[in-house]
Amino acid sequence: MYLGDGRLHKEHGGSDSGKWSKRVDAMAAFFWDWFVHLVLAIASWRHARGSAPGNSRGDLVLTAEGPIQGRCSSSSCEYLGIPYAASPAGPLRWKPPQPVSRWTEIRPAKEFGDDCMQVKGESIIGSESCLFLNVWASKQCRACTVMFWIHGGSYVTGGTQDMFNGTALVSFAGDLVIVTVNYRLGILGFAGSDELRSRDPRGSTGNYGLQDQRAAMQWVQRNIAAFGGDPHQVVLFGESAGAGSIAVHLTSPDSWPLYRSAIMESGAFSYWNAQPMADAERQFSELVEATGCRNATAPISCLEGIEADELTGLATIELNPEPLPEGWKAYGTFFSPTVDGVQLTALPWQLLSAGAFKQDSPVLLGFNRDEGTVLASCEGTPKCEILHKGSNMTESDFIALLTTDMLNISHAQIGDVLAVYAAEDNASVKDWYWTATEVYGDYAIACPTLRAARQISKMSKKETFLYEFCHTPKANAPNWAGIFGQAGTVGASHASELGFVWLGGDGWQASKGAAEGGWPLSGKDEWLLAKTMAAYWTNFAKTGNPNHPEDIRTSLTVPWTSMADQTVKAMQLKLSGLSMKEDILARRCELIDSLGPMVEGYTMSGDRRLQSASLHMPILV
Repeated sequence: MYLGDGRLHKEHGGSDSGKWSKRVDAMAAFFWDWFVHLVLAIASWRHARGSAPGNSRGDLVLTAEGPIQGRCSSSSCEYLGIPYAASPAGPLRWKPPQPVSRWTEIRPAKEFGDDCMQVKGESIIGSESCLFLNVWASKQCRACTVMFWIHGGSYVTGGTQDMFNGTALVSFAGDLVIVTVNYRLGILGFAGSDELRSRDPRGSTGNYGLQDQRAAMQWVQRNIAAFGGDPHQVVLFGESAGAGSIAVHLTSPDSWPLYRSAIMESGAFSYWNAQPMADAERQFSELVEATGCRNATAPISCLEGIEADELTGLATIELNPEPLPEGWKAYGTFFSPTVDGVQLTALPWQLLSAGAFKQDSPVLLGFNRDEGTVLASCEGTPKCEILHKGSNMTESDFIALLTTDMLNISHAQIGDVLAVYAAEDNASVKDWYWTATEVYGDYAIACPTLRAARQISKMSKKETFLYEFCHTPKANAPNWAGIFGQAGTVGASHASELGFVWLGGDGWQASKGAAEGGWPLSGKDEWLLAKTMAAYWTNFAKTGNPNHPEDIRTSLTVPWTSMADQTVKAMQLKLSGLSMKEDILARRCELIDSLGPMVEGYTMSGDRRLQSASLHMPILV
């Protein structure tokens, strides 16, 4: 049987029937490929005859699933909304991604496909039929490096529709192919329960979104050569939950053959990257109870019959209060990859500590200076009320945050926290808002990144490169950063580096400004920093070293030293001048690491829990 990925399924019947079956399948595959090539050749000839010379080269591409037609500029081509797997709706809900049906007619690839279903504000947006990817390629590409982007959004939001446009980066770097991918989110992507194991041939559960990502990576292996890419030179890069996803792929042997190196921005091996099976099981059980499906003869069939938007709203808002109850979800966000014993055998940070990761991959990873300010973009809880005091916060407010709603640090440990973080601040008047956000940013992202960098550089056969993004964008901040974007409360926030890496085509729609959710680049100096960073990122993608090749440099470019000797050396990315810094955040992270995983949230009464169901939820990662 032809599986659509270039392999023939081995039949297990009698020897003669097996031989004939393989011959018939091989002939069918051969004639299919021949037929589609013929269709594409005829279409290309007709298209060329009706077009101006040189304007259409590369817009028609034959994939293993069928021909597609994108559009090209003078230097690059884009192909949007390409299905890489069948729609995971109906009977395919909570199942591994299935092969997409092949087609013979030329499929237009000029518009993005729907994002996966998610909550945005007070609305449910997106579609359950969302497994699409997008490709940007330089027209000169022949076996070019492929950068494969995994978006962030706490595993519950995000996508690629009108976001992460690769045109600028491809034009800047030249010989490059960029792929961006949607994957199932929230309860549809990360529901985990023993009741769902029978839906997967391997018995996996709670990792459907990760399986989607891997299916898209397999699509790249089958098809990217047709776009001028090299399937042996694939680089994973992602931010926040995208970086968390890459941490899972680095510790999942099933993914290892599908990429060569990795870039992780703001989320490498954090505690929230994944969750234990018990957390997923409890969450799924609550969903079954809340829908009334527990009393059904077949609970899973009952859930299949509920509309996806209803499940998404119920699971994301009503069953996940903010803050989280004490003792619940110690490791994860509301939804995250699950330690199911199949896709994930332990939490990613545990596997990394044990040396169970892809050790032959170069890695570039880092964080932003003020990751924790994103915590303040919330409302309706005691934590939010305290944080919204801003610079008027008191030491008592700070202690209340750390011992209850924010991290549940014990009162016995507060003295240690004050000793370390007070010593870091030389100001005559302590700003407790910034101290609180520093603690949270260190715990959630910065210190896990530093732990991961040390461990990877210690055990990896390749080089490890570390960065800290220190620049506060000049433009007005979006309302999801700081105290709803209020000046002086944001800093070099979570995701603020994206516009620089993507040269303005970032996932927060920076070119549209803060009203649409992002930072536009402002002035020649910010564009200079952006070009410097884009050169480092694309150089690393091509060679495994951000310093090479040396043909793309700016006046800001300085040598980026790796952590090959296990010394913590971070490239500080800032407009005052780039520089390497050793032992960054050493004292703070020594304290934070000693605390270990902590529950974010505190015990609430039943009334409080019900009230919180309708409150605005900040998206941290």
